[in-house]
Amino acid sequence: MNTKQTHFRLHIASVLFLIIMTGLMGCSDSPPEESGGQARNEKFTVPEKPTQKTVYKEEIYGDPDIFSEPRLQFVWQAPTEEKYTIWSTRLDGSDLRRVLPPDLLFAKDGVIFHLPIRSPDNRYLAVSLDSNEVMGTIKMLFDLKEKTATELGRGAYVPDFQWTSDSRFLYYYNDDGFWKYDVKSKTNHDTPVIYSSGLFILNDDRFVSLHHDYYEVYSKERKKLFEKSINYGVIAHSFQTVANDGSMIFCVVGGKEQPFSIIFNLNNPEKVYYKAADTIYSSPAFDLSNKRLYFSNGSVEYLDIKTKKETQVFTLPGGTIAHLSMLNPLN
Repeated sequence: MNTKQTHFRLHIASVLFLIIMTGLMGCSDSPPEESGGQARNEKFTVPEKPTQKTVYKEEIYGDPDIFSEPRLQFVWQAPTEEKYTIWSTRLDGSDLRRVLPPDLLFAKDGVIFHLPIRSPDNRYLAVSLDSNEVMGTIKMLFDLKEKTATELGRGAYVPDFQWTSDSRFLYYYNDDGFWKYDVKSKTNHDTPVIYSSGLFILNDDRFVSLHHDYYEVYSKERKKLFEKSINYGVIAHSFQTVANDGSMIFCVVGGKEQPFSIIFNLNNPEKVYYKAADTIYSSPAFDLSNKRLYFSNGSVEYLDIKTKKETQVFTLPGGTIAHLSMLNPLN
């Protein structure tokens, strides 16, 4: 089997696994949260019964008050709205703000399909939209300062958007290529492909490529540094993340036994920091200190990696909260 076929089949397997995991989460013994209630955090300003005239605050790029501390970005369908859009809050769930207006986000129609990723300086937002216009998705880049949109490409594959630390270059998959977009020159470059079912950049000099039962680490010149087996089962694409300092990998695996969540050392997968089958952590995101793993199982919660304690942070009325990622504070 050639590498392109492998890449395609791994993504298909991930989608099937996601469907299975969604079904498992739906079988929980816990009663569902009521969708019409007030958010639990008292700092919320979301009205208990939003109307068509409800106006939500907007995130303002570079605002020193809004970005005085880290924020959590996520996808959520507000009550009375037809589509999921992109939002952010402080880590305690306060200061809910819409990241960009729906008319700009959906200028080319479609729905949000994969994890939206913000640049480290919070100016740019990469989004993958599923649309009836194309086979696959439309990859979009939004400039939150200038309020502009750029189409990066159309085609198959999960994009796995990844930014360099200076916020200048965006890597992503599209069709059978692996692209590097330069936001300064506004040019796109086809680069040597690293096949994976989950890709992460570490410190601008390493790529971590996850596969269904192993992972590889490459240099920025695409030289393979090492490969490690994961003797746990199949990794689900939408249930994985890597700590920003490259110390840990989180993923949900299944296949050889009941699906479970696990956090292990990047250099030594036998060194396990956490493993549990009673909670499936979807939409995972490490905080900037790598001491907590935020996730969403309808509401936003976090796992304290050292104490193994889970804490519910907040809920929102309306649709499920999903696709979490961490935003940097202003320097």
